[in-house]
Amino acid sequence: MITDCPDLVEYGIHLEKSDIRVHIGVIARRAFIFRTADAIAVIRSEKLEERDASQPGANGRTARGYIMPLGLLHRMKSIGVSTWPQFDGWTDTLSTTEKGNRAVDVVKGLLKRGCFPLWIDCDEDDRENIQISGTDILIFARKRIQVKCDYRAGLRSIPGCTGNLFLQTHERNPFKRH
Repeated sequence: MITDCPDLVEYGIHLEKSDIRVHIGVIARRAFIFRTADAIAVIRSEKLEERDASQPGANGRTARGYIMPLGLLHRMKSIGVSTWPQFDGWTDTLSTTEKGNRAVDVVKGLLKRGCFPLWIDCDEDDRENIQISGTDILIFARKRIQVKCDYRAGLRSIPGCTGNLFLQTHERNPFKRH
């Protein structure tokens, strides 16, 4: 993990308790959905570029993390959300809180529409009385989802997109926004 960040607090993907991560690429108008454990495995096995990030109006860096090319996460799902109203007026100058709220709204919309992939545990129920009543498979799906606004995430062929995800490991919150 990154360690040269004395002005930042360790905070990010490697410490969170999520099962699934969603990065909302605003310019691309896409949701990039993947298992948190898969991304952490790539961080540990690949030599990824480290990069700083900042918030509009802040002096100096406010985050540090890894740049992960989209192609490294083989089981990642990418879902287009190009016509959704949450994107109306969404600019890079919005506060981090507003960007985060909008990203969560996009994910809630995907879940409500049945468009969200879930990696779930399941088992066949071989009890005869249960199968006769119409149940063959039981699903166990208590999942924790972390949502991030990753403004420029998207294919490089889309103007303004980086071709990467930003996987944060450290932050500084000068405006005390959550």
